[in-house]
Amino acid sequence: MGNSGRLTIQQRAAMLATVTASALLFSSLTSIIVALPAVQRDLGLDSSALHWVVVAALLPLCALAVVSGRLGDAFGRRRVFLLGMACFVTGSALCAVATDGAFLVGARAVQGLGVALAVPLALANLTAALPAEKHGWAIGVQTAVVSVFAIAMPLGIALLAQYASWRWAFAATVPVAALVVVLAWRHLIETRAPATTSLDLMGCVLIACGLALLVFACERSSDWGLTDVGTLAPLTAGIALLVAFVLAERRARSPLLDLRPLRGTTTSVPLAALALVQCASLALVLYMTLYLQHVLDMGAFRTGLLLLATSVGTIVLSPLVGQLTERGHGGRLVITGMAALGVCLLWLTLEVFDRRIIFLVPALLLFGLAPPLVYPSATTLVADTAVGSAKGVGAG
Repeated sequence: MGNSGRLTIQQRAAMLATVTASALLFSSLTSIIVALPAVQRDLGLDSSALHWVVVAALLPLCALAVVSGRLGDAFGRRRVFLLGMACFVTGSALCAVATDGAFLVGARAVQGLGVALAVPLALANLTAALPAEKHGWAIGVQTAVVSVFAIAMPLGIALLAQYASWRWAFAATVPVAALVVVLAWRHLIETRAPATTSLDLMGCVLIACGLALLVFACERSSDWGLTDVGTLAPLTAGIALLVAFVLAERRARSPLLDLRPLRGTTTSVPLAALALVQCASLALVLYMTLYLQHVLDMGAFRTGLLLLATSVGTIVLSPLVGQLTERGHGGRLVITGMAALGVCLLWLTLEVFDRRIIFLVPALLLFGLAPPLVYPSATTLVADTAVGSAKGVGAG
């Protein structure tokens, strides 16, 4: 805590609110996977409906993350963050009292909307609340706390599903999220883009609908096939809307997504690294959980314990990586993390085919080195090199 000793009480409270929000929101998206068998038994869901319990929360994030960054730039990053947290609290409470599958899927969509609105603005508000020299350290702490939640939530949910009810997994997030709302309301300062510009509503609609249709088509292709009309129709429509979005943005006076400030390699390369690591992390959590439970026949709690290996490196390294980034080593850390990620994914591929649990553990430990090397360094580089109105877009 040596770096935090010089922060004011308001800055500490703002950091607590944004870091806790990021950890809670990220973990809530996929941690429920370990309790899906209990959800299925309780609500009598078929496999398709059960799948949508996860997808319904991810779809708004895919469609609205960029839009939320621009909303924060235009209307205030604190305001949009609070709106997202309010949606998350509402969605979590509704999930806890869901009476059937459709109700639960709809409530998860409200949760996902809250995550989509709040997560990009949590980063923007965190960097706005602290001096520039603290950004790397703060983002490193944020990454470590996210990893602690990523460990604790699946294990806690597994225990609740086994000995109480899966509903408590949602209910328990409500008071934590409500505390974040109170802290953010009292201690976050309002920031927005320096220039007041009109919001490109047409751009919002085009990119949100285009991304949603594209992700929906990709998700459904596993059941219907790529050549089925149910896949091709939303896929074609999504691509057409995204093309229309690009054309519309070129003519817009105040474009929703002006990528010109993000074209430099000091910003675009870290963004690409973040995207790749996030894709790999999400895929590993989702499919390794299913693989361990359904292929290797491990229970929810044992699966959670095994996946602890992916977070050990993050807890240990993230604050240190943040400090090294502040000293100018961010680029080297990103490259090292990406190399570790590539080796790990190849290793995991080979071990999954062989079905040997003992060799999965070191592979998962190696994987745990990639996020702490990439997340704090790449995020700090993006936050510090994006200027003015690009900060919200960059966070999105």
